[in-house]
Amino acid sequence: MRLPLTLSLHVPNFDFPGTEPDRLFETLVEIATTAEASGWSGLTMMDHVHQISAVGPRTNRMLEGNVASRRSPGAPSGCSSGSWSAA
Repeated sequence: MRLPLTLSLHVPNFDFPGTEPDRLFETLVEIATTAEASGWSGLTMMDHVHQISAVGPRTNRMLEGNVASRRSPGAPSGCSSGSWSAA
């Protein structure tokens, strides 16, 4: 018996070059739309109070996971979203 394999694209950093803070959600919708069109099953986002040093400086933008993973208007419906945090 084969189990279905699904893969999610993880977004650990929210400092996108050329993206102003007020366009951040629109950029995430664009990333999710591209991920869905490319065959990814879901999109996960980093969920920390501050950015972790392995990814970037503490001053990088960080979104609250429950807010970031809410479905935004225009977000693709076939790509699930969620947050991921490592303690």
